[in-house]
Amino acid sequence: MAAFNKYYRSERAFLVEQGKEFAAKNERLAPFLDLQHDPQGNDPDVERLLEGFAFLTGRLREKLEDELPELTHSLIELLWPHYLRPIPALSILEFKPQPQQNVNQGQTVPRAQFLNTRHRPGENEELGCMVDSEKIEGTVCHFGTCYDVEIYPLHLDNLQLSPDGYELTLGFLRDEGTELSQLNIEKLRLYLDDTKVAYTLYLWLFKHLRTLRVQAIGETTTQKFTVTHTVTQPAVSPVGFADHGAELLPYPTNAFAGYRLLQEYFSLPEKFLFVEVNGLTQLNTFVKAKGFKLTFEFAIPLEKIKLSPNNFRLYCTPIVNLFKHSAVPLQLEHYQVEYRVRPEGHSEHYEVYGINQVTGRKTGGAGQRSYPKFETFHHAAEGQLASYYRSRNRVRPRGKKIGEFGEFGEAVEAREDEVPTYYRSQLRSSVSLTEGIDTYISFVTAKEDTRFLSGSETISIELLCSNRYLPHKLKVGQISKSTNTSPDKIAFENIIPVRPSVPPPLKAGLHWRLISNMSLNYLSLTNAEALQEILLSYDFKAHRNDEELAKTRDFLKCIEQVTSSETYLLEEGIPIRGIKTCLDLDEDKFVEGDGELYLFASVLNEFFALYASINSFHQLEVKGIKRGKVYRWPPRRGKQPLNGVTPNDEQSGRRVN
Repeated sequence: MAAFNKYYRSERAFLVEQGKEFAAKNERLAPFLDLQHDPQGNDPDVERLLEGFAFLTGRLREKLEDELPELTHSLIELLWPHYLRPIPALSILEFKPQPQQNVNQGQTVPRAQFLNTRHRPGENEELGCMVDSEKIEGTVCHFGTCYDVEIYPLHLDNLQLSPDGYELTLGFLRDEGTELSQLNIEKLRLYLDDTKVAYTLYLWLFKHLRTLRVQAIGETTTQKFTVTHTVTQPAVSPVGFADHGAELLPYPTNAFAGYRLLQEYFSLPEKFLFVEVNGLTQLNTFVKAKGFKLTFEFAIPLEKIKLSPNNFRLYCTPIVNLFKHSAVPLQLEHYQVEYRVRPEGHSEHYEVYGINQVTGRKTGGAGQRSYPKFETFHHAAEGQLASYYRSRNRVRPRGKKIGEFGEFGEAVEAREDEVPTYYRSQLRSSVSLTEGIDTYISFVTAKEDTRFLSGSETISIELLCSNRYLPHKLKVGQISKSTNTSPDKIAFENIIPVRPSVPPPLKAGLHWRLISNMSLNYLSLTNAEALQEILLSYDFKAHRNDEELAKTRDFLKCIEQVTSSETYLLEEGIPIRGIKTCLDLDEDKFVEGDGELYLFASVLNEFFALYASINSFHQLEVKGIKRGKVYRWPPRRGKQPLNGVTPNDEQSGRRVN
């Protein structure tokens, strides 16, 4: 409402000033404005008149200067719908199985179903894992898990760092009453906790790891094996970069996945602080073992940091404050252009993230029809118009018109020459809150055929909602209430503070700039300014206020220079042309040190690799401008690393520059 107040006050001031001039030039009309006896226009009746008119003209001015959101929203809804969604509250959850809870074998906790963008209604209605918080202001906040979690009757018992810093050993013990050989452990996922320590560990595990040794723990066994570490078969692999199964938010399959990584990095960088330890299949041969040790051998000694077992956590996952919810039913009379979508419950505790389904039921009728989304372009498909109604394929009863409902509750099908009805949604800054958005819905036909817009109809809307800003009031450990979809006999809680919800950027002009940025190809990103602009577009926090914007701009100045050059690589005797990007980064902009810089660059490495064409590759090199450290990533073609290059092979003789 702050923006509208500016227009309202401006219009009212204009009317008062112009009213004085008008009264001076038209003395006979001046009494009607009562400005002869009251030059300030303080007469209550005149004041109300001016305020009402200023309110109307203020809305007109706001509309004229809003830079056509109807166009930009529709275009963005088609190509990048995630950009018109708020970022809900986020956190990290840890499952805590206890020996007395009788978890005797491994189990998988599936992630929330609404994150599966390939889901179709009716295919699989399982919700996945949802967890609840304690009540805040009388409302329970609901969260969905973002990763599948493999839980075993296994716990981290101890941690040791060798005196010289070259070896880090983690000791794991099985619970009583279980057999290690029966757990079928192929890989183990660890969450690196405590930001400062976590970034350093991340750097050493992915940059300086040489080998991984696995040894059985037990009085009568000395079994052990070594896991080799190469690009094609890494001993450890990062988590969070996959196209599917690692999203924090529902993400359209047609959107460029690189933008998702940027959005997630700025929203919850802890999402990437997961490590997958691979190659553990031989643990199934440790018949008499009480547990096993993982020894990570580094090429250079680990920095002197204070380590504890809590820095390596098992059974963790990011969580997002999203859940299925219903809207207050609308009474569609077709006299109103648009309707505000109101989630059921306290208006300040629920916010619309997305619309899943819209159905209508005629007053006095038993049938219902489904409204497809206008931006889906389904209306352009010929011969498929009947699919927009929930039909049982019965013959239209005599006397019934197209669009009415049959006596058995089925919707009457439309012929190919008829036009179905669609819904469109529009976002606006909330009229009742300082921050946040409200969602409005309207109903249209492709050819403005009014036969489908007649009669009273009750509209039911199924939503995907968040709890708006309420979760930010939750503390560590308060997301701990089980649901009918959370695992039995296993406790859990959030282990980091909840990141607050962030509204989508709706400022005038921003979306046109975004559309311009999205037209950039890879070659357009080979300068620091263009790259900074893209990154800024996906830090939603930066668009909340000038302070956040200045903070993000200052951080992005870490990108001092971007240079690009052609490079060649031999793969199985065949030369392949690719692009090598060199980034000069200012290390002092990274508060948590080189580890934070390395994670930031790792995200950019994935982002750049997605720009490389299928018959090409990309390689990233990062150099610190203050201390001169250089980090290189192996060449990437598509989503797969090229063969023949090891993670630490920085001077490969197979690369031709």
